[in-house]
Amino acid sequence: MSLACVLAQPDLAEVIVGFISCPYAAIAFLKLLPSDCLSDALRSFLALAAELPPPQLWPRLRASITLSPGGAALASAALSEVGMLEIDTWRPTLLTPRGVAPVAVSAPVSLDVAQHWHGRRLHEVALTLQSTDTADAMAAVVAWLRTAPQLRVLHLRHEADVVDSHGLAVLWDAVVASGVTELDIANDTHDAFSEAMYAHLAMWLATGRARRLQLTALHVSSPEAVHRLVGCIQACTSLQSLDISYMDDVAAALFQAPLPLSLRKLSLNIARIRTADDLCAAVTGSRLTHLVLVNRTRQLGPTYDKTMAKVLGVLPAITSLEHVELTYISMGPRCRAALVLALPQLPSLQLLSLTCFGSTPHYLPSWLLPVLSRCPTLHRIALRNVHWSAADAADWPSASSVRHLCVRGCKFEGAIPPATVCCQDPAAPHSACHLGDPGRSVHGVDAGATAAYL
Repeated sequence: MSLACVLAQPDLAEVIVGFISCPYAAIAFLKLLPSDCLSDALRSFLALAAELPPPQLWPRLRASITLSPGGAALASAALSEVGMLEIDTWRPTLLTPRGVAPVAVSAPVSLDVAQHWHGRRLHEVALTLQSTDTADAMAAVVAWLRTAPQLRVLHLRHEADVVDSHGLAVLWDAVVASGVTELDIANDTHDAFSEAMYAHLAMWLATGRARRLQLTALHVSSPEAVHRLVGCIQACTSLQSLDISYMDDVAAALFQAPLPLSLRKLSLNIARIRTADDLCAAVTGSRLTHLVLVNRTRQLGPTYDKTMAKVLGVLPAITSLEHVELTYISMGPRCRAALVLALPQLPSLQLLSLTCFGSTPHYLPSWLLPVLSRCPTLHRIALRNVHWSAADAADWPSASSVRHLCVRGCKFEGAIPPATVCCQDPAAPHSACHLGDPGRSVHGVDAGATAAYL
């Protein structure tokens, strides 16, 4: 479709941008159009994007955004075009849901609070199971969860000292009967909860609706249960995103076969990567666009370097990769060489995130700088918890395609690089990051009050 067609039908811009999930792509598209061809809501959105990180604004407007005196009016106007408000905090905010638009509640809420809701407008909800939950509260939540017409995303965190097996079974029957397509389940306490979830997850994965699954610390003692769950994951042809954290047994079982071809996003937080041979074999030839790896494996420096180099060496075999995010203990010479070789071979790479959480400081950017000119599609980089020499900042390539640079936790011996930099202030909230919220979790404090519009 030509730009002239869009200009001839002003309403068409609003339709097209509604199908764009990337905030940067949405802004780039809108900037192609003359301002007078945009609605007031879209102009307000662009004005707001000039002040705030785009991931806070699109595809959902976060209630927690910090607004300037004139920003509240812009945000209120933009909300009619963005279409969905994400309630990610229970603190008082200037933004409230409007009309009959769906609402995403990513701020955690207890059953005691959620029992008073009706669920008709919920697109997303984050429920926390606690020891103080009552049978009446569970029944009330299950009733609206089963019939909530717009609910697609459910976060469930178990913090109770005991496991209500009957309540969980009833809750899960409601989840399977609902329209939920994305699940995020975390266990803070009892292994019996994990065992129940393994059985229930098989039911949900078999519905054919599963699009995203995130599992955190669901530990069981039975290898057979692990292999059954992994078998269900591999057999689910609708699953597009998988996030496994603190579940090395599940990750190891997953790597015994090639990844499902439907999978586009894979996120792993593991402590036993071993030689990484199985991981490399599993991802080779996959259709992943996003790969996130947190490698907490405690190995001797040379062994860790060799293992990470092997993982990085397989990246060119995943030709569809757009986002690569690595969190590591150390980056030795083998690892650096593998990364420098791999990055230019990723033709669609848009985002690169490298985060060091080891105790030994290291200088990362100097050897990375020459590679940037060979990555024409790379426009967002995060280099976190690394050191910059004065020469590194001075040599930052002004001609590269990189538009946004996150430097959270970095130490600078000279000036900050001449780029659009975020997070240089260690006190800055993670939500202010232009690359999205690193390590963002919906699990946290309880809601303080009920909300009738939910």
